[in-house]
Amino acid sequence: SNDDVVKSSMVDMYAKCGFLDSAKSVFDSIKSKNTISCTAMVSGYAKSGRKEKALELFREMPVKNLYCWTALISGFVQSGKGLEAFSVFTEMRRERVDILDPLVLSSIVGACANLAASIAGRQVHGLVIALGFDSCLFISNALIDMYAKCSDIVAAKGIFSRMRHRDVVSWTSLIVGMAQHGRAEKALALYDEMVSHGVKPNEVTFVGLIYACSHVGFVAKGRE
Repeated sequence: SNDDVVKSSMVDMYAKCGFLDSAKSVFDSIKSKNTISCTAMVSGYAKSGRKEKALELFREMPVKNLYCWTALISGFVQSGKGLEAFSVFTEMRRERVDILDPLVLSSIVGACANLAASIAGRQVHGLVIALGFDSCLFISNALIDMYAKCSDIVAAKGIFSRMRHRDVVSWTSLIVGMAQHGRAEKALALYDEMVSHGVKPNEVTFVGLIYACSHVGFVAKGRE
């Protein structure tokens, strides 16, 4: 009914704003619950770290599309539950869910980065290539960040070098990675190259540069 459509939108709005109790009370009043309202609740629970609630509702859903799986996985990643995210992703692969949208892959790469799980990260990278998403900008950025956090700067640099288009996130991920692994000169040289390409740095770029300067005693350069 039209009433249920409006309520589903309200559930989505409340859940995205973090008002889960309000979302739940509206959700409970929906007569015929659809995928949109269920997914909104699952996502809200996962993002707020309420793992059991998220999984319980997810398991009860009669029909699960890629959007539902992605919402649960990215919610877990955002709330710092990387292992749970990876577990759900593994289950999703077992269920042979078609990955038509690369968003779920960037989330799971993020989980590998946060866990510094390089072996799992390499497997996901292989899947990214197999599915033809390796030219996708935000996936490449996520992979650079993941390899940098897993201390594999060579792999991070390799992805960066192969990218046709780079944005501030691409440059910054590699600059921060270089800085954190004691390659201050490389980080600073990369920054100069970034500026010469007309890419405007952001706050994170400067944090990486300050980190690089402080670790090798480039006080004057840091003040610049």
